[in-house]
Amino acid sequence: MIEFKHLQAVKAIERYGSVGRAAEALFMTQSALSHQLKQLELLLELKLFERKTQPVQWTAAGEVLLQLADQVLPQVAQAESRLQRIRSGNLGRLWLGVECHTCFEWLLPILRRYQQQFADIEVDLVAQWGGSSLEALKKHEMDLVITSEVSVEAGVQFLSLFTYEVVLAVSPEHELATQSFCLPQDLSTQVLLTYPVDYNKLDIFKAFLWPAKVQPKAIRHSEMSLMILQWVEANKGVAALPVWLLDSQPEFHHLKRLRLGKEGVWARLYAAIRQTQSVPSYLQAFIELVRQDMGAKHDGV
Repeated sequence: MIEFKHLQAVKAIERYGSVGRAAEALFMTQSALSHQLKQLELLLELKLFERKTQPVQWTAAGEVLLQLADQVLPQVAQAESRLQRIRSGNLGRLWLGVECHTCFEWLLPILRRYQQQFADIEVDLVAQWGGSSLEALKKHEMDLVITSEVSVEAGVQFLSLFTYEVVLAVSPEHELATQSFCLPQDLSTQVLLTYPVDYNKLDIFKAFLWPAKVQPKAIRHSEMSLMILQWVEANKGVAALPVWLLDSQPEFHHLKRLRLGKEGVWARLYAAIRQTQSVPSYLQAFIELVRQDMGAKHDGV
């Protein structure tokens, strides 16, 4: 019996103090609003308010409807607002998969700025070192995967984010520190410090050492970038790292950076997303923010 329009009507009467002014606010005639309320009273077999009283005198039944209106109308307005933000692309989730040990150094500051702009977007980060990110993406368990690998995957598209240089970090006391670049053969006598991931995913191997059929003397692993940098500082080995990682660590700016070969080794990061007809605006905004911030610093190769 009770409809949404009835709750709007009693709330308008309470707010404006009379049926006539409430009808104007609801873009109705006074007779139409009076008829609507009379029908409700007949259905309920209860009077809602005393006519021709100033201010309006509500009955017990009328007070019940007003309390209901106070509960329901704000919830409906909030739901309409959220639906509007969903339609405009300003409400949703952004679950990020990250296949990169060093990406967090630039990603977290960008996410802080992103959430200032999109406070209603639920953001979560999932680190994936096992190669299952794209499957999770296709199952809607992630919304975007940051990766350096492009593959042929049904239902997945790869969008370029930015390029960056991989450099060799060495201690100022290291024997290679006087050089501006190194050759693959220079690393045949060195301890290479790196992450415990598939070497096929590391540019130092696939783009520098393996084409020259060179292996380092030894390889030492750590999950932590700061630990690798401390080992380099202590002259316990050398490490091939993205230039942004060294830029983000002021305490290690004294480490010497060597290019890998005369032209350097350059890599590219991609955003893998589901291949749908349209990309939500909040997802596109994240991609553009990464491109603008990191591309301005590292692109232009």
